[in-house]
Parts: sequence; structure tokens; C-alpha cells
Amino acid sequence: ASLGADIMLFGHTHEPMCCTYNEGDTVLDTKLTKKLCVMNPGSIGQGKTFGNITVRNGVILPSLADL
Repeated sequence: ASLGADIMLFGHTHEPMCCTYNEGDTVLDTKLTKKLCVMNPGSIGQGKTFGNITVRNGVILPSLADL
């Protein structure tokens, strides 16, 4: 977020998560100056989930789905 990112993707935890933090929220000891979408798609192997990111009219629409 401090580098100007709009989306943070990570993995390897095998635990799916998808959330959006708003301006002013504190994440990892950093107060955000703009929205940040955070997504871990989970695991193709075990939980068989995947993530989708759609950007429509400048709005980020993240979602998770099962295979």
C-alpha cells in the first residue's frame, strides 16, 4: 500500500481470503491512504479454490470460487 498498490496477492497458506481495506484502515501497522484489495486464492490442490479479479469502470471486484 505504501508503494501505491491497489491489489495485494499472496498465496502458499492454503487458506483462501478476499477482503478490501478502506482508506484510513490500519493494516500491518500501516495506516492506508487509499483502498487496498487483499487476496489469497487458496489452493488448487487441496481446497480447490481460485480467485478472480475484475476491474470494471476503475472499480476492483475480487471474488473467490471453488473448482
